[in-house]
Amino acid sequence: MSEEITLSIVVTVYNSGKFLPETLDSIEKVKFDIPHEIILVNDGSTDLETINLLEKLSTTNKYQIFHKENGGEGSAKNAGFANARGKYVLSFDSDDCMYKSYYNDAIHILLKNPEFDILYGDLIYFGTQNSYKKSGRYNRMRLAISGNYAGAQCIYKKEVLDILGGYDESLIMVADWDFNSRAAVHGFKFYYFPKPLFRYRRILDGNSMSQNNPKLYHETKMGIIRNVPRDFFTMENISDYAIQSFKNSPKLLLKAIIIIYIPKLYKLLNKMGILKNKIIVQ
Repeated sequence: MSEEITLSIVVTVYNSGKFLPETLDSIEKVKFDIPHEIILVNDGSTDLETINLLEKLSTTNKYQIFHKENGGEGSAKNAGFANARGKYVLSFDSDDCMYKSYYNDAIHILLKNPEFDILYGDLIYFGTQNSYKKSGRYNRMRLAISGNYAGAQCIYKKEVLDILGGYDESLIMVADWDFNSRAAVHGFKFYYFPKPLFRYRRILDGNSMSQNNPKLYHETKMGIIRNVPRDFFTMENISDYAIQSFKNSPKLLLKAIIIIYIPKLYKLLNKMGILKNKIIVQ
């Protein structure tokens, strides 16, 4: 009888053979102490370095490797999810690196708190940009409409992926934001892990889709917001979003007070590039 898998780690690969060894090494260094599997999904790579590396890895019996025609991020993720045997699934990119053993700590939090469906944490940017990104405490409205601060490298209950039908394969970018937005609207419970789960490789060379087509990137994000059902915007959700935003940022509270009580001053400051409005408070 085969061992029951607790965690499936799905790594999607597309011409990323240059970075994949570093990614896999970081997963090994976590030293997961629960039954897990590593699934590699080759999304039609054409780069010989990647193809040769995957062929070499297939002889180690350490990975499940699936090959498919190129279909984009959503298609590759869904192929991995469909073959995942774990109760939980971790979606991971082939150029990022897990940080310390925090993912092992995170899966144990979910096992001890089964009422939570999704776990996300902080991250560290490296590459062209080197900085720490604090994701912040979960807020349903914020995640649904204000950017995917939860990121793609979350741990999900497998049933969440099944219920929502996985990633939207029609989206060529920000499919992770769309999925997490739908999960928030549906009412799944998110757990915030306030430590850096992974290192996110950021290379500002203009080659990524969000960099070389910022207009499409913006339009896609706005489309996700428009897809949020109107009945989601209850007074309770809006109030909770505003209150938490003010608690997290005293500057934002000051901004709201100026907008409401001294609108002429706000217009002047906004024109000068000061106190730009980044939250719906008007």
